[in-house]
Amino acid sequence: VQYQCFDAFARISMAFGTSQLMHTIQYYVLCIVAWQDGAVWPPVCIAFLMTGIQWTCIRGDCFLSLQEQLQACAMLLVCQPLSAFLVADHVLDRVHYHTSIMDLSIFYPIVCASQAAWLFWTM
Repeated sequence: VQYQCFDAFARISMAFGTSQLMHTIQYYVLCIVAWQDGAVWPPVCIAFLMTGIQWTCIRGDCFLSLQEQLQACAMLLVCQPLSAFLVADHVLDRVHYHTSIMDLSIFYPIVCASQAAWLFWTM
């Protein structure tokens, strides 16, 4: 009975620490594999894999209302996969510099805002 609050705090801290570790791994893979090596599909797959792992950890360790679940899901599904696709597009188009139908640079503020929203939401 005396350690229930400590146990709950430790579980939540570990869940969000693991979530931040998944963000870190994904961005590391984006930098090393996609940017330096030029391979874009592994980081895209890692982005979806890490998003799934994060969502599973949060759903398993935290009791969230439906509204909180939808907020977390929206922030996770926007931030990581979209950032992976933006890096993949930039790496694939590094040498061509052709004009595309749609300019993807409008998505950069969305990714940054989503990452900031996730950090503020977890606090």
